[in-house]
Amino acid sequence: MVTIDSLICQSINPFDENLKAGNFWLEQQDTRQTVESIHLEEMKKIESSLDLVSSEHSSRTLLLLGDSGSGKSYLLGRLKRQLNNKAFFIYIDPWVDSRFLWRHILRKTISSLLYKPENQSYSQLVLWLKNLPIIQNSKFQKIFNNEERKRFIVQLKNSYSDGINNAREFFGILYDLLNPSLSDLASDWLKGDHLSEEDLKDLRVSSSINNEDYARGILENLGRISVGSLPFILCFDQLDNLPVSSSGFIDLQSLFNVNSNIHTQIIKNFLMIISMPTSTWKDNEKRIQPADLAEGRLHQKIILKTIDKKQIEAIWSLKLSRLHSPVNPKSNSSIYPLNQQQIDLNFPSGKTLPRNALVVGRKLYQTYKDGLLLNHLENSASRQTPQNDLLSLFKLSWSEEFQISKNKIIKVNQLTALELMKMLDEVLQFLKYTKRALKFSPNNVNSSYLSFLNASEKICLIWTEDQNMNYFCNVMKFCNKEIEAKTYRHLYLLRNSTLGNPANKGYQIYRSIFKPPHREGLSPESNSGACIPRHIQPTLTSIHYLVTYHQLMMNAKSKELVIGGKIIDLPTLENLIRQSRIFENCQLLLDLRLIQKTVEVNSAKKQSHQEENDQIKDYLLKIIQTQNFISLPALIEKALEHFSNNYLLNFDQVHQLTQEICNQNLAIITHSDEPIEKQLICLNPTTKI
Repeated sequence: MVTIDSLICQSINPFDENLKAGNFWLEQQDTRQTVESIHLEEMKKIESSLDLVSSEHSSRTLLLLGDSGSGKSYLLGRLKRQLNNKAFFIYIDPWVDSRFLWRHILRKTISSLLYKPENQSYSQLVLWLKNLPIIQNSKFQKIFNNEERKRFIVQLKNSYSDGINNAREFFGILYDLLNPSLSDLASDWLKGDHLSEEDLKDLRVSSSINNEDYARGILENLGRISVGSLPFILCFDQLDNLPVSSSGFIDLQSLFNVNSNIHTQIIKNFLMIISMPTSTWKDNEKRIQPADLAEGRLHQKIILKTIDKKQIEAIWSLKLSRLHSPVNPKSNSSIYPLNQQQIDLNFPSGKTLPRNALVVGRKLYQTYKDGLLLNHLENSASRQTPQNDLLSLFKLSWSEEFQISKNKIIKVNQLTALELMKMLDEVLQFLKYTKRALKFSPNNVNSSYLSFLNASEKICLIWTEDQNMNYFCNVMKFCNKEIEAKTYRHLYLLRNSTLGNPANKGYQIYRSIFKPPHREGLSPESNSGACIPRHIQPTLTSIHYLVTYHQLMMNAKSKELVIGGKIIDLPTLENLIRQSRIFENCQLLLDLRLIQKTVEVNSAKKQSHQEENDQIKDYLLKIIQTQNFISLPALIEKALEHFSNNYLLNFDQVHQLTQEICNQNLAIITHSDEPIEKQLICLNPTTKI
């Protein structure tokens, strides 16, 4: 007979999940964990607005407000899940520079449309195309040739005789999206990548999307021809992380300029949801032009309310439901080991925010579990229950966020050089480098420049991922000019993309700067007084470090980062990063000499298999540290879930790694003579990790 207390000893704290905000687009919500009554009225209001857009095709704008922890991002995820059959969802995260805002919106729109919804065989973009009446009703054949392409373009031009910008090229791109051999290239063009001359020729377009008007025109086209299909929901989230304007406040005005333009230019079929904390709105509302907040441009404010005691109990009941499921006989209370008295004691007003209900539930559950374990264990040494300190919990949070970054970013050019350099600048700010100056070309999102001081030496970083060799040539000319002027002591070119070929002028300049014969074999220090150039190819793993820090930093600034039941602000996050020395494993920061390893490492590289085993063992230890005790099967299943991208990893292999941890005296397995289902694992309290 399985008792609930025995399961509590064996299981991971069920309140540990979903305590931080993030990109709702990437996180798969568990429908069994949704309390339908929470924010139900707000859901209905948004759905009503969507129905109006669907029927009238006029764009509408909603302002979604709520305190930190009220569930704004969760609500957006719930909308995406429940309304994905009525609209195509777009996630717009904060942008780096408002001069590129239309291009940012277009890029994020196409990136989101490339997402494949649950239970669908095609991406949102392909589903949108296939749902267009002109394609459904035409004799369109899956035979991709010049004649079919011309016929496709003519049909669309006849159907949309006016209001389409650059109609021939745009409709040609839509055709190429359906062509498997050109679909990726067409998607890159729509996102605004600066493609090579050869790629532009293959797509039969004259240029890349290289200015704001061009990007706005593409968005107008999408809205115009989607009238016969489903509308688009554009969700602007985490807006308290926008660039700061000259007034010292976040630049919300630029977003409302775009919003007003959508309504005045009659861009159709968009439902704009602008989500931000109530406090952020109050701080910035008066800095927005009153005309941009008029009735025809901002249609409704939706404010998330607190939840009541019944909803608190419902949240706890859902979080604990998996724990109760295998128990026989059933408990009299669906929230056991918690109780109604704890709700009354911790929430005397009868109202709270959803996140607070989860934080309190986590703390009470862990206290109960620790008490059970102290009475349960026979080994006196292991009765000293380890403390799941904040640093251990942070390392686990970092590991999980890092895994999200790995799943999200699978190639370097998913992000623009502008975004990458901004993330690198955020790390430089954390590292306390001074006199930083971040510059962007107003015509190019794929090149950026960053200068700063390092031990009194002026450093210049140039990040460019342009595929177009004309743009690359311009960057190389800039590098050459700066080197000749000796403005900087070190000039680093950051580029993962190809460099062209010997026939390209840009490639020739690159060779003369970064690969000159007379410099080969010389150390950088031998060029005393001269500017020292170096080309670094950022690895994808280095990008994952930048993206992970960026996301955690945004959550901390928004007061949405919760670790171990505590809200982590930016100074605390920075302190945890320093203590954990996480950035010492970021190769890009090491190559730039921005940090140094404080621990000696073996100069001989480990084989990749051993490296992966070490990563798994490290993750296992982090879980044990944060849970104090956990059943061996639950620990192994948690690791298999975390490393799900490793299809060769199995239960027995992870089990073997737990044995290695114990052999190293890092952990202890209790009841080792019992079947594995009854075995618990905890840290060895006599060993310091």
